[in-house]
Amino acid sequence: MEAASARELTQFSGFGVLRREDLDGIKLYLDNGAWLLVRPSGTEPLLRIYAEAASEANVREVLTRAEHTIRKL
Repeated sequence: MEAASARELTQFSGFGVLRREDLDGIKLYLDNGAWLLVRPSGTEPLLRIYAEAASEANVREVLTRAEHTIRKL
């Protein structure tokens, strides 16, 4: 995550970040119209990654890029 500790995150995985929420993990509203939620599992030692976008192809692109970025951390 670029600038992962910064409150003002402007880029993530090559997408611009329009807005961020910290209610149940970190939810990012992206400049391609999609959103991405990354949160720790409450029952297992893992991160859960959720996304919503206008098409399945866009969701897969967001999830793939997010996973790649997170694995590099």
